[in-house]
Amino acid sequence: MSTTNGVLTELKGKLVRFSEGSNERVGIRTEAGVVYTVVSNRMSSALFIDTNLLGKTLVLKGRGSKPKSFEVTGNLHSFRNGKIHKLYYYCDICSIEGMDPGACMCCRDPVHLIEEPGK
Repeated sequence: MSTTNGVLTELKGKLVRFSEGSNERVGIRTEAGVVYTVVSNRMSSALFIDTNLLGKTLVLKGRGSKPKSFEVTGNLHSFRNGKIHKLYYYCDICSIEGMDPGACMCCRDPVHLIEEPGK
């Protein structure tokens, strides 16, 4: 992965949590063992909330920023059994797909994580 500012790129690795001083951070550990800190934003919010994602191999689209930081700018994907999977949260009642865990934006019932194989 290139960490040139402003250049869109893809980062593949396992989601991890780690401490940096007194702060807990979320990061992606690449196969090379390098950990990139994930910048908290709307597109990455599930990575900070949903512990079901910890340890999954993810494929994130975004921009590298200051050394070893990564800002997610695209939808979340996982890599499992040699295939890319789309990750999203789904409400069975309203049939609504979303990008955040928690309550459905319509009926307020809980949504659940879907890991759908790419086509």
